[in-house]
Amino acid sequence: MGKSEPVRDLTSTIHLGPRNTVKDRSELLAQLSDSDRLAISELPQDRALLISLSASGQGQRLLISEDVTSIGRGVESEIFLSDITVSRRHAQIERSRRGNSSEFLLRDRGSLNGTYVNNVSQRESKLSSGDEVQIGKFRFLFIRGDK
Repeated sequence: MGKSEPVRDLTSTIHLGPRNTVKDRSELLAQLSDSDRLAISELPQDRALLISLSASGQGQRLLISEDVTSIGRGVESEIFLSDITVSRRHAQIERSRRGNSSEFLLRDRGSLNGTYVNNVSQRESKLSSGDEVQIGKFRFLFIRGDK
């Protein structure tokens, strides 16, 4: 029997130059549509949303409702981001329950291009409503439920 070829990750490094300054949270929230605001107002405390700020999927809402939500280019990812700037297993959001509410932690999984929260590269970061998350070329607004 011959040796099997190792699986190669074809993720490429992206060099975007200086990152744009993150907009003020209130400015990001003000840009939301009425339907986004309605969805947010109905969001239970143990759930969260990622709302796409990227041109290709602007306004798309991704529900975070599991204890661990994987994000990446791999087909097994709960949040699938199809672009070479995203690693197969790029990041994950972990939910931990605290009484009647939940906390959400974004954890980079050793991605090539990193994971950014409010324009700062983070290996892990506790997320708050209004945080801007960037994974590869994709930008999202994080909103935690408070109903």
